[in-house]
Amino acid sequence: MKPEVGVCVSANPFKPGDIVRLKSGGPLMTVTTIVGWDTNCTWFPVTALVAPFELYSFPGATTFPFQALELATKPNYAS
Repeated sequence: MKPEVGVCVSANPFKPGDIVRLKSGGPLMTVTTIVGWDTNCTWFPVTALVAPFELYSFPGATTFPFQALELATKPNYAS
């Protein structure tokens, strides 16, 4: 049986809005939805943050098993 969208598996430690990163590295991503074991994430490519002409580039989005992710600290852009 497939889990319904928005239904969290009790073992999945993440919730929508969490900032995560792949355990192997990569960009900071925002958890958008949880579907069973899968964690749907969205991020903006690094070039969108450093190249003014690309500020409106499309975000990336994909699904990862929660075991491949770790909670990340929010970046502090004020400093």
